[in-house]
Amino acid sequence: MSQVTLYAKTDCHLCDVAIELLKQFDLSLTIIDIQSQEELMDEYGLVIPVVLFENGTILNWPFDAVTIQSQLSA
Repeated sequence: MSQVTLYAKTDCHLCDVAIELLKQFDLSLTIIDIQSQEELMDEYGLVIPVVLFENGTILNWPFDAVTIQSQLSA
C-alpha cells in the first residue's frame, strides 16, 4: 500500500475534490492542514491541494485520477 500525503486546508473546495480522487485508490492517506503551521502556509498556501508521494514526487493542482495512478505505478 502506497503512502500519500495531501497538503490541504479546511473550507477548500479543491482540497475536497482531491481527497475524493485519492480515496479511489488503495493507499494510506495522511492529510496535513497547512493552517496548522505558518511555514506550510507560506509554502503551499497558493498552490493547494498538493500531493506528496512516498517516492518524493509532488503534484500541484490540477491533477486527475490518471495522473495519480501513473505516480502510484511508478
